Amino acid sequence: FANPMLVQNLVGVYEIAELNDYDIFIGTSEGTVQDWSTVLRAFQERKADGCLVFIGSDDFVNDPPDKLFSKLLPVVFVNNMVRHHNTGSVNFDNFQGGYLGTKRLIELGHKRIAFIGPGKERLTRERIRGYHRALKEAGIKTSQELYVERQYDMTGENGATAMKQLLQRKLNPTAVFCSGDLLALGAIEVAKSQGLSIPKDISFIGFDDIHLAAHITPSLSTVKQNGKKAGYIAADILVDIMKGVPVSRENLDITIPVELIERDSIGPAPR
Repeated sequence: FANPMLVQNLVGVYEIAELNDYDIFIGTSEGTVQDWSTVLRAFQERKADGCLVFIGSDDFVNDPPDKLFSKLLPVVFVNNMVRHHNTGSVNFDNFQGGYLGTKRLIELGHKRIAFIGPGKERLTRERIRGYHRALKEAGIKTSQELYVERQYDMTGENGATAMKQLLQRKLNPTAVFCSGDLLALGAIEVAKSQGLSIPKDISFIGFDDIHLAAHITPSLSTVKQNGKKAGYIAADILVDIMKGVPVSRENLDITIPVELIERDSIGPAPR
């Protein structure tokens, strides 16, 4: 899998499956209802007892996947903000992540803080909401010009494109909050290519804490999501549902706290 967070999720899922003697079938989709229907039929043919759904976008705002799956299989959604009375849901506290990262940059004296990320995904909107809350509490006016909407990708190219766009606007941000580590990696490469020193001239914070974050130069400060823990909890809930163990609504909707990891990519705002 190209998605590093999904790999972490699956490590937790495999641990629970092994403990409970379940086999795992994996299906992928381009995100359309037709694709998901094909995946679902394949699971039914293999007599699957339940399903974990990892969706990174809002492809089903008008036709939610919970309606598609929960009629026929027990289902738990992971990190996609889907909630339905027939399903389980495990999410990270994306609002808290956006707030913590931005607040730390403000504490370091930054006022022109840019944000790069998808604008249409619910989990990213929560991160943006935390970003705005921290700015508002500090009395810093938000500027739409400091926001660049870019989808996640597996190469960092979208982060690079967004950073070029920011620099072309001549707003001179002193810090950039990227709603994904791979976006941050691409943005950092562009900043370096323009002769900017990190973090002396500009600071960067990512989101996820993928393995690469600690090993680039400078190492990337980021909001850590424990992907393995999310996969473990989601699979544990699903196993209980499949076994007929009563699970309260409170224990079907789980929000996992996030953690700010400070490394070398952030520093005091330049004077």
